[in-house]
Amino acid sequence: MYGSSYYAAIGVFNGHLYIYNTAKLKLEKYTDNLYFTADGESFELRDHEIRYANVKYTKANLNFDELLIEIKENEHKKRVFKGSIMQLVGILYWSKGFTDAFSFLLKTIEINDFYKANLETFGNLLFFNRDIKNAKICFEKLKILDENNEKAIEMLDKIKA
Repeated sequence: MYGSSYYAAIGVFNGHLYIYNTAKLKLEKYTDNLYFTADGESFELRDHEIRYANVKYTKANLNFDELLIEIKENEHKKRVFKGSIMQLVGILYWSKGFTDAFSFLLKTIEINDFYKANLETFGNLLFFNRDIKNAKICFEKLKILDENNEKAIEMLDKIKA
C-alpha cells in the first residue's frame, strides 16, 4: 500500500478469531466467512484470499532474517520500512511474546538507529496494553540510546509513579 508492505496476521485467542499487527482486534462473525471488527471494518475470507478493510491480503510465510537483510540493503527506504517494522514487531509480540518482538526491533536499530523511534511506539503499545514491565524495558533502552529523549524520561517517570 502506497509503496510499502503492510503486514497483519490472524490467530485464535481465547476461542475468538483476531486480526493483529500493532493492534489486536477481535473479529465478530456476521455470516459465514464475513466478520467485523469493533470499529466496523470488514474481514472477509474468500477463496484463497482475505480482504480486510476492503484491502486484499496475500498470504506470506515471513522469514524475519530475510526481512532484516532487505531492510539493510534498502536503507534509502527507511521511512517506508518504519511502519512495516512496527507491524512486524506487533505480530511477533501478539504471536510469540515480548522477547522475540524486542529482539527483532533491536536488530533493526542495529541496521539503522533511525528505527530507535520504534522503541517509543512499542513502549506506548505495551503501556496501553498494561504490559508495564516490558514497556519500561523499551523506554529504558530508548533512554540508553538517546539520554535526552523527553518521551522516554516522561514515560519512565509515569511508570515509577
